[in-house]
Amino acid sequence: MLSNVILATDFSKYSEFVLKTLLNLEGIEKLTIVRVIKDRDADIENEKEASEEKLREIVKLFEDRGVKARYVIPVGDPSTEIVRVAREIDASLIAMGSRGRGLLAKLLGSVAEGVIKKIEDIPVLVIRKETKNVFDRVLFAYCPLKFSDSVLEILKSIPCKELILLYVVKPILPPEASSKIMKQKVIEAEDILSKVKSELEGSMKVETAIRIGHPCEEIIRCAKEFKATCIALGSRPKRPILGSTTSYILSHSEIPVLVCKGIFEC
Repeated sequence: MLSNVILATDFSKYSEFVLKTLLNLEGIEKLTIVRVIKDRDADIENEKEASEEKLREIVKLFEDRGVKARYVIPVGDPSTEIVRVAREIDASLIAMGSRGRGLLAKLLGSVAEGVIKKIEDIPVLVIRKETKNVFDRVLFAYCPLKFSDSVLEILKSIPCKELILLYVVKPILPPEASSKIMKQKVIEAEDILSKVKSELEGSMKVETAIRIGHPCEEIIRCAKEFKATCIALGSRPKRPILGSTTSYILSHSEIPVLVCKGIFEC
């Protein structure tokens, strides 16, 4: 997964967080730094020249760590160009920053969400603050669908030391009529997680957790409870929009979020 990584940057403080996170991440073989200049910028050539000086410095930082690094400066819409470059070089991971919550982000939408909406088959790591050991303790919101299994294969390919498998059972209303059903759902969840855990034994340390509630809230809550360093999410392929859970986690998570959209057809 770390064989051919894209670092998308706009030189903001959020891009700096991504840079520092990747510098602390072992296993990166090749890195392409993408700095997109918007086609509506007044002076594209001057912007390119100013960007090149900063990009050369970033390339050297990674080369000093044994990473084969280069940069490209496309012109156009940021999310469209990042996706285009990722497809051209057959990237294995896209890493980028996000401003998260805020009125401006809600009105305009973030570049990170734009990339995730447009890309398939390439995981996207969204970072809001510097994380020294991003894959040390990953919380994966599991559900019994094929794309969840594909995310597990990706997690096996990264330096993931500990994995928390979280299964969120949605409550059924009215409560007085659903206790028996909910107990059965929890039993089924326990059985599913037990099988997945046994399949992963030997490759990483695995914990399991089952919660009853709204997936968005429980994922964020459990990430704090288990002191996770990253949240991993699977998403169905062929979707032009993000699911409500993915959008919520991207907006509210303080730790990095790894989104794997459409890795395999379901």
